[in-house]
Amino acid sequence: MANIELQTIVKTFPNGTRAVDGVDLTIEDGEFIVLVGPSGCGKTTLLRCIAGLEEVTDGAIVIGGRDVTDVDAKRRDIAMVFQNYALYPHMTVRKNIAFGLKVRGTPRAEIAKRITETARLLGLEELMDRRPLALSGGQRQRVAMARAIARRPRVYLMDEPLSNLDAKLRVRVRADLARLHAQLGVTTVYVTHDQVEAMTLGQRAAVMNAGKIQQVDTPQALYWSPVNLFVAAFIGSPSMNLVEAHVADGSLRFAGFSLPLDELGADAAKLPQRVILGVRPEHFAEVEDGEAAAWSIEADVTVEENLGAEILVFFPIAAEPVETDDIVSIREGEEQEALLAQEARALFTARLPSGTRRFMGKKIRLALNPKRCYFFDPVTGESLVVRKAVDEPLPALA
Repeated sequence: MANIELQTIVKTFPNGTRAVDGVDLTIEDGEFIVLVGPSGCGKTTLLRCIAGLEEVTDGAIVIGGRDVTDVDAKRRDIAMVFQNYALYPHMTVRKNIAFGLKVRGTPRAEIAKRITETARLLGLEELMDRRPLALSGGQRQRVAMARAIARRPRVYLMDEPLSNLDAKLRVRVRADLARLHAQLGVTTVYVTHDQVEAMTLGQRAAVMNAGKIQQVDTPQALYWSPVNLFVAAFIGSPSMNLVEAHVADGSLRFAGFSLPLDELGADAAKLPQRVILGVRPEHFAEVEDGEAAAWSIEADVTVEENLGAEILVFFPIAAEPVETDDIVSIREGEEQEALLAQEARALFTARLPSGTRRFMGKKIRLALNPKRCYFFDPVTGESLVVRKAVDEPLPALA
């Protein structure tokens, strides 16, 4: 049994920075859980606390029923895979895998057996006599994983292990990790800032911000039922479109648009006078000439990105962007944020099916499905309306 209990973990650095702020989390035996969040949110610090590489300021860490809060890292029976591989450059693949076993006094015959089994599991048989400099990034990462797997610890800890790989390799190694966990069934805690990795790898994901866990749930639940504005904006690619709206005279009003509240049914009564409206890019649908939609908006497309099977269209609306500190931290580095940097207008994104039509520079009319719109309190950021996965068609067009 190797479940992990984090009991009100606090980590404060000597300069006063509180990197982890009262985290409570239970990770089940054999579970693959992902700690995800933007840079500086405390996820790597929390992982290092679990590993014993950082001392906790307050709280307790229990692994397999044993309190390891004050136990040295080498006595916690965990194995860690680092972002930079941390391989010994002068050693062959075989010796890199064997090193940790030799340090722990594992018998020579057992070392040879584990090396053979691990190499077969990760497809490293032909690379055993090479040194790290003669390997590709993907091969080095597999060697780093092999070294951890060969130890057969009770817990694997992985700190952004795929961040140095190119996009194609990340997809392949993600699949390798999912396959390995299915075969080995070892409790795994995986840290990443990439929400795509969190969605594809984790049985559950814990979204972190400012040292706190915002929500812990399955990837699907995080996508469909975010508990607050931060989780809604962080989960999903491209990000959820957000705009401040007002409720008045039976309508939801924003950016010059007026949408009838009766389309929301009983949910309309839950909305205060000011709300933040959220719409995912994939929940828009184009309205053709002659069609009608109760909830629809019009806009001029300024940028389009043709991705083959789908098209992303970007268009400004006559409203200020939602720019809380949390949202700015999420969107740092997003390319579309620079598309209208000179304008103080919100930039929306719609994901549409691919076709022969060009959208750039043209006016587009898009329908929204009220049942797939999200509403948040503009002060607290809390979700105002519960949403769940739905199978109904997107918007109802007439």
